[in-house]
Order: sequence, then C-alpha cells, then structure tokens
Amino acid sequence: EWKRPVVAIVISVLCNVESSMLALGEWPYMSTIDYDATSSFFGYATAASKAGHAVCALVFAIWAHKISAIKIPVLVGRLITLVACIMYIFVEFIP
Repeated sequence: EWKRPVVAIVISVLCNVESSMLALGEWPYMSTIDYDATSSFFGYATAASKAGHAVCALVFAIWAHKISAIKIPVLVGRLITLVACIMYIFVEFIP
C-alpha cells in the first residue's frame, strides 16, 4: 500500500511549489497597492495566513473523519478558496 502515500507526497510537493511560485509576486503587488505597507507587516500577514491554513487543515480533517466522507469538506474548502480569490482580485479597489 505505498501507492497512496506516494500520491499524497507528490501532490503535496506540487502544491508547495505552486505556493512558492505565487508567493514571489505577493510582496511587489502588496507594496504597489499599499505604499504604507512594510515588509514586517507583510511577514505578519504571511505568517497569519500559514497559521490559518494549518488550523483549517486540522479542522477539515477532523470534520471529514467525523462524517466519514471527504467530498463535502473538499467542496467547502474549494468554495472558501474561490471566495478568497475573488476578494483578493478586488482588494485594490478598497480604499
């Protein structure tokens, strides 16, 4: 039964590579839309985001285990991600 862990590891690595590539453009974008933002604030915001991901991953894992299904938690997670991306698109229009 090594197939499942290998698939999980490959998916995890690909997600981390994607996240790292996207993170390269976050600070230049943030400093463009908010001239008062400091690198320290960006560090705190990034750390809060990573901590939120860790907590939510645990909550979703417990939820999926309790209902013995993965489909609903994954769909809810994707919906939350979609809403967050839409909010991120419009962040530069917020004064």
